[in-house]
Amino acid sequence: MDRPPLSKIPPPQSDSQSVEVELGNNGGTVTLITTANDGFTLDGKAFVGGAENPVEGEGGRQYLLTFADGTWTAAFLPREVMIDLGISDTTVTLATTEAGGWTREGESFSSGTIVQGGTNAAT
Repeated sequence: MDRPPLSKIPPPQSDSQSVEVELGNNGGTVTLITTANDGFTLDGKAFVGGAENPVEGEGGRQYLLTFADGTWTAAFLPREVMIDLGISDTTVTLATTEAGGWTREGESFSSGTIVQGGTNAAT
């Protein structure tokens, strides 16, 4: 008995789209994929619209992705480091910049900068 040929069922069409989000000036880009339920994923991790989502960009820089009014934005997340200045009981807080430098209280801070702590100086 001859059987009729099997009907080929076309694969389901994917409605997903990719959305590139630029990570500041130095972080590169990430590609988000839309999902069927109006959500987004990045490397298989669900991103919920309106939620804040930290991601790692180029050079290990951290960014916070936020979805609002139909648009993704990325904000650089500085990493803060607290440094004790010896026996002076003084602490200095340095923060990374997106370009790879450091700041102290919003001012550029570089190697060799002298910081007074009590009667001691750190270079």
